[in-house]
Amino acid sequence: MKKSNVVVFALLVLLSAFLLWLWYYLGFNRVDNPFDLVLSIIWWVVIALSIVVIVRLEQVRRRRIRTVYVGDRSAFNSEKGLLLLDAAFPVQDSVAAVLDDLKYNFTREDFPEPDDFQPRYFIRTDKFEAEKKDDEANGASAADEAAEVAADLTAAIQPATDASVAVASEAAQPVANVSVAAADTAVAETAATTAIVADIPQVYPTTWKGEVVVVGDDDDPRTFDTPEELATILASLTKAA
Repeated sequence: MKKSNVVVFALLVLLSAFLLWLWYYLGFNRVDNPFDLVLSIIWWVVIALSIVVIVRLEQVRRRRIRTVYVGDRSAFNSEKGLLLLDAAFPVQDSVAAVLDDLKYNFTREDFPEPDDFQPRYFIRTDKFEAEKKDDEANGASAADEAAEVAADLTAAIQPATDASVAVASEAAQPVANVSVAAADTAVAETAATTAIVADIPQVYPTTWKGEVVVVGDDDDPRTFDTPEELATILASLTKAA
């Protein structure tokens, strides 16, 4: 719950305490009138209804913030704005990372122009809970994998490169140098790609409930109660496209 709602609750309680004190200070408690009890009950009912309305409005606001619009290569969220989708990861993983990183603040991004973004469907999330892997362990594992891949590439390329250098003539020497340079570039690119993957947060949803709505078909939402059901729906939409 946002701090602003807590402040409203606190002000309502303080106002109630002030009015109660004022009631006794003005001596209204000495007047024998059944209306006093009725007025007190009405006041506390108003306080309770105010709290219920504020909580409900906050739930609706958060649900709207959790809505993610998905296009072919990008996605949009009202808090995060327009985001590029990584083709190396499923759409579900990218959306989960967005939801897990939401702050539920009051900043709101404008919806992109049609020339910049064309959503195919959007995901409304009613409830979302997730856990993350240990970032340090994840990063260390990826770094080890990068080093291992680089070593394997070097070991596979080096014998052929040494043989080429040994038997090559002076005319063929530039070709060997190009081969060595290409091998070094491949090793560097592989290590860099693995390092980039390590920086992407790994979010594992444990609870995910909501619905998927295809743009132009709002009357037929596809509800889901688990991350697995959402994955099935998204896979069917991908095949249909």
